[in-house]
Amino acid sequence: MNGDKLNDSEKQIFENAKKILEKNWIELEDGEGYTRPAEGIYPLQWSLDSSFAAYGYSHYDVPKAIIELRSLFNGQWSNGFLPHIIFQREVEHYFPNEDFWDSKNVTDKSPRDVGTSGISQPPIVAMAVWHIYKRLKEDGEEGAQAFLDEFYPKLYKLHKYFHEHRDPENWGLVTIYHPWESGFDNSPRWDSAMKVITPKDLPKYERVDTRYVEEENRPTDESYDRYVYLALELKKKNYDDELIYRDHPFRVKDKVTSSILYLADKRLKMMAETAGKNTSEIDGWLKVFEENLNSKLWNADEKLFYDFDLNKNDYIKVKTAGALMPFATGILSKEQVDDVYEHIKSGDFCGDTSCKIELVPSNAVSESTFDDDHYWRGPIWINVNWFMWKGFKEYEMKDEADHVKRHLLELMEKEGFHEYYSPTTGKGEGAKDFSWTAALAIDILFDDM
Repeated sequence: MNGDKLNDSEKQIFENAKKILEKNWIELEDGEGYTRPAEGIYPLQWSLDSSFAAYGYSHYDVPKAIIELRSLFNGQWSNGFLPHIIFQREVEHYFPNEDFWDSKNVTDKSPRDVGTSGISQPPIVAMAVWHIYKRLKEDGEEGAQAFLDEFYPKLYKLHKYFHEHRDPENWGLVTIYHPWESGFDNSPRWDSAMKVITPKDLPKYERVDTRYVEEENRPTDESYDRYVYLALELKKKNYDDELIYRDHPFRVKDKVTSSILYLADKRLKMMAETAGKNTSEIDGWLKVFEENLNSKLWNADEKLFYDFDLNKNDYIKVKTAGALMPFATGILSKEQVDDVYEHIKSGDFCGDTSCKIELVPSNAVSESTFDDDHYWRGPIWINVNWFMWKGFKEYEMKDEADHVKRHLLELMEKEGFHEYYSPTTGKGEGAKDFSWTAALAIDILFDDM
């Protein structure tokens, strides 16, 4: 890393971002630790958030990035599954808490020494590991290969879990069992699949998220009841994928998780090659995704990618940022790149002057469900646009990539590091001092340095 190449405003963004990560770092025993997403509302370790945090640390504190990932994998199950939450410490006033998931008692696959949730998240962690490896190599660290040797077996088990247990059809596309598994928790993508679910026999519970964020910006109580019900249904089946897949109220082929798994598979293959390992199995995973992404999820009429509801045997035709995410894979045809780019630069996704902020919102402005400051139903998220930025770089669209980079940095410089931002006002919303926003700001700043 060479911070000397940053201008004064960029240096200030960098210093402010580091302060956020330092503020949210939780020190554990035996030299371990993790980065909470934000104080209060998100006090625990999340898989997606830790992976993004590791990206940020890799540019100025590689040892801390490695500690972050070691702590995360403490929660990995024996079948390779990596939960979305690791309960590294006791915290008050959080729901759903460790007792709710009860993984230690419900399944013998979970770790005995740490509690976890029973759902997963998009497996971006392999991307973070490969990124850290490259930093170590660039710095001439002798331990670079040892670092890969430590994490590759864990990553291989994780990827094998997704391919074998979350894709029995062998489409190369991941099935999710809960909206929270997608990372797009409250997206209108899930409305049609969720509205047919009637929660019953729910235990009494108390939401805590609305203590920290305005209630009107969070999921409704009705939505939350359905989230809790789905989680309890997974628990009733002992988090057994075979039982769940056979009979579960929410089963969706998610294009976002599938695209991220593909990107992660590509990094996993690179790791295997550095160690001289046979990559034929990973090659097979990559091939089946490449063969089926278009045939299963591409809508040629609307020129977008849509999720597929397995229970309804039909597509979920909602125009959200998720419909653009396969753009980041780098495997789209030139025609598809042009088609998706037309959407990105349209008023639907704030690519013109229809919005104050020219960045991709989480939901298309034209959708009836669009709400500019409601969690995942309209706001701009930094991680979504980070993937768009990476897609532009993959297709060598330098001007477009620079445009995204500039607007992202300007937004964070003006508003600070929020969970998300209103596309119509530019105001920072949700949790304040949000870790992955800060971490990805650092990654964007040090791009190509």
